[in-house]
Amino acid sequence: MPTFDDEKLLFGDSDAAATARRYAEAGVGEIAIKLGADGCLVDEGGRRERVPVVQQVKPVDTTAAGDSFNAGYLAFRLAGRSARAAALAGHRLAAVKIGHRGAIIPRAAMPDLGLPSPR
Repeated sequence: MPTFDDEKLLFGDSDAAATARRYAEAGVGEIAIKLGADGCLVDEGGRRERVPVVQQVKPVDTTAAGDSFNAGYLAFRLAGRSARAAALAGHRLAAVKIGHRGAIIPRAAMPDLGLPSPR
């Protein structure tokens, strides 16, 4: 789950599709490239889909936004949901995170992503 801005700086990728190709050529079967406010590009076995952010949020603090996206994405994929649904969950969790200061969302602000609660 790389962030395109980092990939561009480190490897000179021209766009998110170039990043996806590079990872796919290295044998990665599923890639979610984070594009900040522009959403993400998901590449699953060569099938690419741009998944936009559903609602733009004015950021208070972007600390841990990428980690929050990763958490939402992975939780949905591990629950058997589609890559698109996982990306949307990641966007939703990241949006809540950037609305709060610091790296940790207050428990009361944690969104219900529609997954079963851990036991």
